[in-house]
Amino acid sequence: MLRISDITYPNTALFLEEAINIAEFYGFRETKEALSSHKKIPSGNAKRIDTNKLSLARRDEKPLIDAVHTCADHGIGSGTKPLFMWKEGPMIRAGGAQYATLELHAIGVRAAIAEAMLLAVTDAIASSAGIERRVVCLNSIGTTDSSARYTRDLTEYLRKHLADIHPSLRPRVSKDPLGVLTQLVEKDDAVAERAPVSMEYLNEEERRHFWDLLEYLEVADLYYELNPRILGSRECWAHALFDVCKIDAENEALVPFARGGRYDTLASSCLGSDSSAVTVTIMCEIHGRSDIKRPKKEKPHHIYFAHLGPEAKRRSIPVLEMLRTSNIHVHQSLAYDHIGEQMRLAKKLKVPYILIMGHKEATEGTVLVRDTLTNSQEPIIVDALPGYLRRRRLAHS
Repeated sequence: MLRISDITYPNTALFLEEAINIAEFYGFRETKEALSSHKKIPSGNAKRIDTNKLSLARRDEKPLIDAVHTCADHGIGSGTKPLFMWKEGPMIRAGGAQYATLELHAIGVRAAIAEAMLLAVTDAIASSAGIERRVVCLNSIGTTDSSARYTRDLTEYLRKHLADIHPSLRPRVSKDPLGVLTQLVEKDDAVAERAPVSMEYLNEEERRHFWDLLEYLEVADLYYELNPRILGSRECWAHALFDVCKIDAENEALVPFARGGRYDTLASSCLGSDSSAVTVTIMCEIHGRSDIKRPKKEKPHHIYFAHLGPEAKRRSIPVLEMLRTSNIHVHQSLAYDHIGEQMRLAKKLKVPYILIMGHKEATEGTVLVRDTLTNSQEPIIVDALPGYLRRRRLAHS
């Protein structure tokens, strides 16, 4: 978790306000605003999760239930178009300090681009706060079948080492082995070091999803490490789980300041089968002013960024981050795969310019800039794009 001494902001509020500005550049909206177009279901009619039947393993799992219930209240289901939302999470206590939390949620995106966007936003927030050395620590627990096989073998392993496990944890081994292992990991227990590794149980489809995520991180130049000890309840999570850590300058220790993952399992239990959702929670010490003053007046968006093909989608995140740091605001729909629906949205938004990156442009390091009034277009080298758009007076001061 970030302390005020770690960052360049004098108080918590300024950190959170800039974090929200960055998230909103990437299309995240405050939860109430994001759900405003969805009709609220009459009280008592939305499905609810029985929390008494869940075996929660991590501190960040309980707030997910509130997020899922909020979506259920607005009729969000497995067929809903992608939603990107932010919300202020609950205050937490740790090590004698209080921490504010900011939650980001991507709802309705099954592909690994959802995890990649959340991690890219988190990295940009950390960079803006002056966290120079950071790393994404990743694991995958797969989906129902593979995690069931992993849990079975983990339970057998823990039973064999029952005498080495603290008495308070022993009764939970059969019912909640992942929760027990999570506790052992937090205590740096030797039993955890020798436990089975969930990534070894992934099937081909799950491995593909995980590799897709790693490819996004590599193209975006986000430093990552695989860590099989990042775990959580299989009643909440599926596929990737992650911690984003600050690397301590004195002892090289990893200090997590954000954590999250894909919680398809929990989402599906409330929003309908095959629902998908990814989250990250960013944690910062409460110091000085912590009430968020919002919003800054939204800057006009004159540009829509469109992509075509998997290679272009992978290379879109670093292009968007370059535009953000150049103060050039754009619309985008990275959650969509087809160029047709992106162009329909660009037409609806009536933007004067569309940036198009297809496979050819992605491999050549260029972007097509299309003038929607004349329908003319020209290729621009990616690195020269901010300067070109400034000359067109499309950068904001």
